[in-house]
Amino acid sequence: METVQKKGCRILVVDDNPENIRLTGTILRDNGFLVSIASDGNQALKIMQRNLPDLILLDIIMPEMDGFETCKRLKDNPVTKDIPIIFMSALIETVDKVKGFNAGGVDYLTKPADPEEMLARINTHLTMKFLYRKLEEINKNLEETVRVRTIELIQKNKLLSEEIDQRKEAEEALRKSKDDLSITLNSIGDAVVAVDAEGNVTMMNPVAEKLMGVTFTIAEGKPLKDVFDIVNATRESLENPLEKVMKGEKRASISIDTTLVSKDGKEYLIADSCAPIRNPEEKIVGAVLVFRDITEKHRLEEQLRQAQKMESIGQLAGGIAHDFNNLLAGIFGYSQALSRKLKDNDALREYSDGITDTAKRAADLIRKLMAFSRKGKLVSIITNVNNSIKEVAAILERSIDKRIKLNLDLNAENPVVMGDPSLLQNAILNLGINARDAMPEGGKLTIATKNTVMRREDCQNSSFDLKPGSYIEIVVSDTGIGMGAETQRHIFEPFFTTKQIGQGTGLGLASVYGTVKAHYGAITVYSNLGDGATFNLYLPMAEKPPAGEVLIAEDAIVRGSGCVLLVDDERVIRTTGCELLEGLGYEVLLASNGMEALRVLKDNIDKIDLVILDMVMPEMNGRDCFHEIRKIDPDAKVLISSGFTQFHELNGLFSEGLRGYIRKPFTVSELSKAVDSAMKGFFSVLKLRESNDIGTCKAKEGTTTSMFQI
Repeated sequence: METVQKKGCRILVVDDNPENIRLTGTILRDNGFLVSIASDGNQALKIMQRNLPDLILLDIIMPEMDGFETCKRLKDNPVTKDIPIIFMSALIETVDKVKGFNAGGVDYLTKPADPEEMLARINTHLTMKFLYRKLEEINKNLEETVRVRTIELIQKNKLLSEEIDQRKEAEEALRKSKDDLSITLNSIGDAVVAVDAEGNVTMMNPVAEKLMGVTFTIAEGKPLKDVFDIVNATRESLENPLEKVMKGEKRASISIDTTLVSKDGKEYLIADSCAPIRNPEEKIVGAVLVFRDITEKHRLEEQLRQAQKMESIGQLAGGIAHDFNNLLAGIFGYSQALSRKLKDNDALREYSDGITDTAKRAADLIRKLMAFSRKGKLVSIITNVNNSIKEVAAILERSIDKRIKLNLDLNAENPVVMGDPSLLQNAILNLGINARDAMPEGGKLTIATKNTVMRREDCQNSSFDLKPGSYIEIVVSDTGIGMGAETQRHIFEPFFTTKQIGQGTGLGLASVYGTVKAHYGAITVYSNLGDGATFNLYLPMAEKPPAGEVLIAEDAIVRGSGCVLLVDDERVIRTTGCELLEGLGYEVLLASNGMEALRVLKDNIDKIDLVILDMVMPEMNGRDCFHEIRKIDPDAKVLISSGFTQFHELNGLFSEGLRGYIRKPFTVSELSKAVDSAMKGFFSVLKLRESNDIGTCKAKEGTTTSMFQI
């Protein structure tokens, strides 16, 4: 491509970092460019009023007005809209690059930019700009030359030989103009196709050849409709925009979700426009069709929409889980209080025990919802994934159809992650059960592991929040009935299921999705109808184990004595909690919110031995109330109780002296052990699981406490 003369070309550098301006300005001046500088978008707009540059290098993150807004204003201004704008930013995410191009940028450089690459891109865009300008000038001069020479030919027949020479010069200029046009068209990233008045192909650039799956040599002279086939989302053929233009429309474009089917069978989502080519008499003599491949852009946008939808559903699920756990806590409390009062009436006690068992099953559903919505793991310890899979396999072998062959291919040499072994086992078990249900006539279920590496580009192309590094890949595949694309778009949504009523809750895969996100990993699914399904889970490998001694508590109810202040804004929780605590031997004081709790504590500071504090309350939440309690009594023993609290919200409180955490709904046994541990100077973390274990760890004086998994 012919390059422009740098001398006299002015570059406007817009950046709020003086060092960036200095370095960029120096490079540009050393290479023959004139340089203007602006430290923000407003200053750049003011400079435009005095002196228009030939090209703009524009930073994105700036005070007052960012680069996207600055670019939009420049493109909205008729005076500045044709100035090429190259974004230069440290933002590397694809969504930022897409936003830059949508704002009107012609290119995007990632800081720190290589000087040679920056100069090459500047020269390319300046060359394109000046070639377009030069092409217009050449065409204008050519028309004038032909007109003048034609008049001279008529008037001065005797100068025929001279006129022929001049015509040859004009033809050479025309050829040169066409060559320049060809160079320009071959350099741009859009596909360009030109046709004559009959709709036959007269020109195609290389991008058009690639997308249409046919060379210009083959397509030349053929009707465009024979080499250009477009369909909509339902595979119906669409009207060629060329036909509209030939009917007299000034410009035509295709609708969204239009697919180009190339001659070699490949398909591309495209966006295009078509405009007529007119001769000096305004007669249509052809048309030019310009289109681009937007397949990748559409994929990234769909990925972003899916991630945002799952995030919204997760927040909704978390809120529902909190409210339901508060309700279940009341049901647990009332049913267990009834059981104690009916200990001599076996018939009625059977009913109260039935209420408790039903509530436990409801709590299990809520835990699955919370696994989907959780943003951080409740506990985090070194976990051997291969060992967890072997334990799950033992369960599956006893529960799946004998016609299903279970294979383990555990090749991960380093199979450890930092995580919650219970959640990870439940995730793998859910995938195994899902595979079982997909093979009603039997088949093959394979669970495999291997070590892999996530590169920066892999993380950028994922909808999950991944960091480059070493990962463990868990592959769960089956030979079942498979699933279609529509089902795959919804399988991780809570309550979505393809099973019959009563055969599934629709929370299994949703909880798997939540568990993977909680462990800062990713999950993908590949499937076709009739070809089985493969789920790939990626979990970051562990770096180092946490320190600490883990002890397991007994299952029996632990009775005690002392005074407990129970703080909860739900009346049913206060009522049932008081009943359970008094039954365990404790004196109980009640408060319905944080402010009331502080007043009760001040009035009974020498009497209260433990505060059980709800986390989510009006007026003053549990975190703020905890800090105020510690101001009143630095040695106060506090136990947090909540229906939906994430690990990162509690971790700081443990380092400040929190004695324990118990999740609603809880049984009297769980409550008794949590209270006993906190009273005796231990701290405990109770996490409701099927085994209902409690983890306790001795808190050392003057050290930061942590959470431990059982």
